[in-house]
Amino acid sequence: MSDLQQTALHSWHVNLGAKMVEFAGFDMPVQYPAGVLAEHLHTREQASLFDVSHMGQFFIPSSDVDGLAQKLESIFPANLIDLAVNKQTYTLLLNDTGGVVDDLMIARKDNGFLLVVNASRKTVDFDYLSRRLDDQDIIVMDDYSLLALQGPKAATVLEGLGVPTSDWHFMHGREIIIDGVNIWVTRSGYTGEDGFELSVANDSVEKLADCLLNHDAVQPAGLGARDSLRLEAGLCLWGHEIDEEVSPVDASLNWAISPARRKGGKREGGYIADTLILDQMETGSDYKRIGLCVDGRAIVRANTILYTQDGHQAGRVTSGTFSPSLKRPIAMAKIHNQYADLTTFVAKIRNKDMLLSLTEMPFVKPNYYRG
Repeated sequence: MSDLQQTALHSWHVNLGAKMVEFAGFDMPVQYPAGVLAEHLHTREQASLFDVSHMGQFFIPSSDVDGLAQKLESIFPANLIDLAVNKQTYTLLLNDTGGVVDDLMIARKDNGFLLVVNASRKTVDFDYLSRRLDDQDIIVMDDYSLLALQGPKAATVLEGLGVPTSDWHFMHGREIIIDGVNIWVTRSGYTGEDGFELSVANDSVEKLADCLLNHDAVQPAGLGARDSLRLEAGLCLWGHEIDEEVSPVDASLNWAISPARRKGGKREGGYIADTLILDQMETGSDYKRIGLCVDGRAIVRANTILYTQDGHQAGRVTSGTFSPSLKRPIAMAKIHNQYADLTTFVAKIRNKDMLLSLTEMPFVKPNYYRG
């Protein structure tokens, strides 16, 4: 018998013909009969529905949300004190040496903060936060699922269900009701497209999924398309571009350190590993994250070593796939800073030298709705 966990939509996926695979301890759909390529392109052109219920949802309640924001700012390098109610931000959980324990979303509600964390890091994150917030309740929302409706038609889908979206901007959230189901929704996602993430009770998620899938623009999509979409968008994946040995500056995530928490900011530092991070932001680190296009059709996979054209080891690929939008293989890589100005690298694939050319990220321009 399998020890894999299942989301509340497991049977729903199987009934739709999904190919199921292990991911972060869960039995998850990697693709449906249409295939990864079709699911990817459908997301870019219309709207796709992803089950991301393997992600962790934590709620930290408080009757003094301003005071809680101050506590959380001693951990996260985000501006949570000034974060408005129903607004969400991307942030990082750091260890004492500046490594990224996890990257996550945190939203301010009128009675606390809601966190969405990576599936593989749920236990680590909970233990970490429990130690740092030893007098604070942290509710693990195992009785809630998370859906992602992603693509340029996502707003049209919600509008058709009676949910106004024209004044609803990227990274804002609100409580809505669809077909009698209460849902917390943020206008966000990890595909580079406009879209929404919907947190809903497990006993209502199948009803909601069916309701969304009934729209002509919506098709189901699995983890395969989710990964190629996030890579085209130049977005990091924990365990690939970031981990506990990689600092935000190593991963070119300086933008994730709020201006208010940087040197000269109105609340400079004050979070875990602040001195190290702020010094690296000023002087640079040993590494840089870059985007690459492959000259040829071969996919250059994660952990492939990259060399300079004169044979020096320059770094390694962190993520690589075929880009359905660009119709060519792409990759992200961690490069030693001394080679960061080079425009061409070499990977050895099946004893053949493959050239990779530096390219700007994101590979595909994002389509977030900012009003």
